[in-house]
Amino acid sequence: EHEAAAAVQPSSTRYDHQQPSDTPPPPPPRHLLHYCLLNFIINFICWGMQPALLPLAVSHATLLGASLGPGLQACTMASSVCVTLGHASSAYLRTRRLNLLTSIYLLVACFYLLAAYDVPRGTWPSLGGTIVVVGLVSVSRWIDGLFTSCLSMEICAAYPGEALRKEHVLRVTGLAGSIGTLLGSILASVLVDGIDDGRAASDGSSAVNSTNASCAA
Repeated sequence: EHEAAAAVQPSSTRYDHQQPSDTPPPPPPRHLLHYCLLNFIINFICWGMQPALLPLAVSHATLLGASLGPGLQACTMASSVCVTLGHASSAYLRTRRLNLLTSIYLLVACFYLLAAYDVPRGTWPSLGGTIVVVGLVSVSRWIDGLFTSCLSMEICAAYPGEALRKEHVLRVTGLAGSIGTLLGSILASVLVDGIDDGRAASDGSSAVNSTNASCAA
């Protein structure tokens, strides 16, 4: 009996060493980097750059002499409504095509940047231009809400029954999105300052030219 107990003891000791620890095993790097990159891109543009560039886009799409208030109010209301609808629509659009959603969002963001920089120059100031800007903001916010919910569902589906690993992936992916928001806001502030400096220089040169013309006359 003593020999049997001695034989059992090492196996139980080995079993104790095999108990899972509280530290989650690292997720596959390819999946984690993929999730982080997509979330970084969406937050970099949607919550980092877009809020700072929104007044520029609205001002370029507003007729000369008109108030910017109605356009900004429409964009703000559409943004709040559409991001909510995006989250809600994930209950019916349970897509895992995160790359496709990101590609569509980048396409929408390109048109939004054109409005912010008034390219082509002089084509945006109109009622139609204002409607287009509001539409671009609405679509981008809707995609953001849908993407965020679908990304969370994709991560949960990729790690069924692995609570610690799932929590780790969600935390790191969320951190990547926060970093994207921070860097996007910094870049947007630099771009806005550059646009303001360019406008001031352009206004100054125009004033000098008009003064010279009047003196010559």
